[in-house]
Amino acid sequence: MSLENLERNNFIEKLPSSEQEIQNILRLAHQNLSDCRVSGLSADAKLKFAYDAARSFALTALRASGYRPTERGAHIATVDSFRDTVGADSKVIAQFHNLRAKRHRSAYEVADMISRAEAKEAVDFALDIGKKTLKWIRLLYPNVVTDFED
Repeated sequence: MSLENLERNNFIEKLPSSEQEIQNILRLAHQNLSDCRVSGLSADAKLKFAYDAARSFALTALRASGYRPTERGAHIATVDSFRDTVGADSKVIAQFHNLRAKRHRSAYEVADMISRAEAKEAVDFALDIGKKTLKWIRLLYPNVVTDFED
């Protein structure tokens, strides 16, 4: 769904952002990236942190575009917006929604449902989303720090 359609359907709303806000969200994303790679965590926890990192990167792009999600379907809108902000293709959006659904089920419905392989895929996906977002954000906000220590 395009940003215009997301706004028309009250999933997102226009709201200016700042370099400081972008910086703060990026820090959250990088913190979650670090957390998802801590040894000894359950596969469910690794997937949760990886999803949170990917979602924070997508939120960074949405906020840098002058929008924020409303309470109505905020996670779905953030994922869907990634197509129009960073230019992700349909395959990436589908993978993102699949990760979102797994994270939802493992957080609210079924414990220990995530395999180690799924957790690794989630971490790799979050890293890829991060690279796409940082490449894009550097064009809009060249002064924002995008290289963080993990």
